[in-house]
Amino acid sequence: MRNVNAVLPLALVFAASCVVCGGSAAANETAGGANPPQAQMFDIPKMDKATIDGDPKGWGDGGFRVDEFVSVDGAMAPDERFGARMRLAWNDKGLLALFEVRAASHDESADEKALVTGNSIELLMLDKCGGSEMISAVISPGMDPAHPQLRYRIEDLRHDERLRKVAPILTAARVKVAGGYSLEVLLPWENVGITPKIGTELALQVWMYDYAEGALPLREVWYPIAGIRQFPERSRRIRLAEAPGAPVRVAAKAWYDGVRSTRALVVAGPDSAGKAVSLLADGIEIARGALALDGSRSLAGLEAPLPPVGTEWKSLTVVVDGKTIETLPVPELAKVRTDAARELPFVFHPFCFAGTKLPDGDYEDRLDAERIIGPYTAKTMYFDAEFNPVTSAEKPGRYAAIVEIKPASGLAFRRFFALFRMAGEVSWRGVKVPADITLPGATGLDPEIVREHGQLLADFVRRQTIDGLRRSERGAILMAWLYEAKPGKVANDRTGPESVSERFIHELKRRTGNLTPLQYHVWMPAGADRGEAQKWPLIVFLHGAGGGELASNPVVEYARNKKGFPFIVIAPRCPAGSSWDAKMPELEDFLERVLAEYPVDRERVYLTGASMGGFGSWRLAAEHPDLFAAVVPLCGGGDPRDVERIKDVPVWNFHGGKDLVVPIRLSNEMVEALRKIHGRVRFTVYANCDHNNCADQTYNTDALYSWMLAQSRGKPAEPPTTLTGVVPSELLP
Repeated sequence: MRNVNAVLPLALVFAASCVVCGGSAAANETAGGANPPQAQMFDIPKMDKATIDGDPKGWGDGGFRVDEFVSVDGAMAPDERFGARMRLAWNDKGLLALFEVRAASHDESADEKALVTGNSIELLMLDKCGGSEMISAVISPGMDPAHPQLRYRIEDLRHDERLRKVAPILTAARVKVAGGYSLEVLLPWENVGITPKIGTELALQVWMYDYAEGALPLREVWYPIAGIRQFPERSRRIRLAEAPGAPVRVAAKAWYDGVRSTRALVVAGPDSAGKAVSLLADGIEIARGALALDGSRSLAGLEAPLPPVGTEWKSLTVVVDGKTIETLPVPELAKVRTDAARELPFVFHPFCFAGTKLPDGDYEDRLDAERIIGPYTAKTMYFDAEFNPVTSAEKPGRYAAIVEIKPASGLAFRRFFALFRMAGEVSWRGVKVPADITLPGATGLDPEIVREHGQLLADFVRRQTIDGLRRSERGAILMAWLYEAKPGKVANDRTGPESVSERFIHELKRRTGNLTPLQYHVWMPAGADRGEAQKWPLIVFLHGAGGGELASNPVVEYARNKKGFPFIVIAPRCPAGSSWDAKMPELEDFLERVLAEYPVDRERVYLTGASMGGFGSWRLAAEHPDLFAAVVPLCGGGDPRDVERIKDVPVWNFHGGKDLVVPIRLSNEMVEALRKIHGRVRFTVYANCDHNNCADQTYNTDALYSWMLAQSRGKPAEPPTTLTGVVPSELLP
């Protein structure tokens, strides 16, 4: 099998669901894996006579009890809004779960494919902690009058082809009770290939979702590290036993709050009010407090300083009344500090300068930087517009700086900046700004007063411009672009100052050995990795913000469950904190690499993406219209000034009519611009679909992939539109 991991940076190789390399929907999806942490084991008892009817009376006092859950983000919702308890057991048929839920409101999702966007319970069942055979079962209880029936959706995340031949199933029942409901669930052993017997170990994650109008969504978990739900090595270890283990009456979470502090949250029953709570770092107490009554529960929040710069804690332990509640591994703090330091304002004095002396640079607030990474040195290397290293600026124009920041202890890193040398010293005093400035009415200012005192505004704009050229990199980026521009040069998203600067810095990184290739996931159809002469159509999927994990890729999910799916699917991962628009040069390098590496039919390369990926799809298509046979942007937008470049590339655009995140007008603008020039464009609006549900609706249909296959580069089957002017009203929400 093709060794895909060889082209991936090691940082991507986490566990089975985090990296997928070539092959069929089951047997050929593989991953590097870290040894799962040896977390606490929980014994669950056997209950042979359990009946799945939703009634908790059948459980009596039996089952392994979990009385408290903890929130993902460390901010607990008001007690009167939500509360839940869980019991676990097993029999020869499968894993048994009973949920007793108290909820003030019941807002369940209308979208059958996105039940987690409403009140629901999710169980992730694995064959073992860190295992590769996993299913996700999301259950909507049917308490919402608009959706009165219990509904569920199972996501098949298994890798064993033999298991995947039979679809995963569950049995569930719900009973209404005063103030909420009880829910029983049976997850059969066959789902993850387990033969039950005393001592058998498996793994579980439990997520509770609650939505209330006017409030942030609530996510509570029974899960040792509250983070990305697809990490199989971060699961509860469950052991089949005759008798239950000690009940879980306290839930806790400990984490780094950025580079500000170390924090812990502890949740317990009301009878624990007043009990002492401690937070230990590697066995040493760093914070203490006490549980305080909060309605029907007790809460404690602890905060402590970070370890000194240059030191690390290996684990954080929460202790209540002298008993250890949870011991968790913590992320590498040196990396947390470095990532934070990469984002701190860094200033050159000035960015736009005159004369041959190159400007010095440092953090805007050196004390703040030292608080985060400790004492450091900053070494700066300068380059001219031809990427030559220089020690002085001999001529006007574009320059760049690479700053290597080296803490006394910790990780060294580099930052890259644009500079601009002016032809000579500038006297800004004589620069005039027109005084006839108008301001939007929303400012609340009397237009007559604004006109009368327009010179005050003009002076303000002039001072801001001068300060921006001195202290802002964006000033240098703009000045360099203007210096290089030729008469008639068009400035749009693709050709404007920011884009040109990004490409210049990208090339500088390439020439100085500082490029970091994009990480990516790959799904390959059966036989595509055997070195045969056959070429395969390729779908390039650009994810949205925060959606870079494989399990959040709806195209791969569809491919796994569609026998004979004929596409290779490759999904690059956008670095955290960035966007596809800012990573266009890296995307181009990535495409060049995968087209050379994989057996791709160059005439059938299809580009698609949702949200941030929808914006990226419009932009990448405009950058390279000759590369793609078709483009499918979802809930995004682009630059209407640039659509002439994709006039003959088939586009099928999708947007939700109730999208409150990305306004549908951004899609309308692109579609209208294409229709005016007779582009090959379709536009589908889901009238009742919001931002989160658009991708599931779009990617889970045969029609989309049939349409893609009908398009070939340079020979599109999609005809040019015969409409001009505005988008037809029937296509608007």
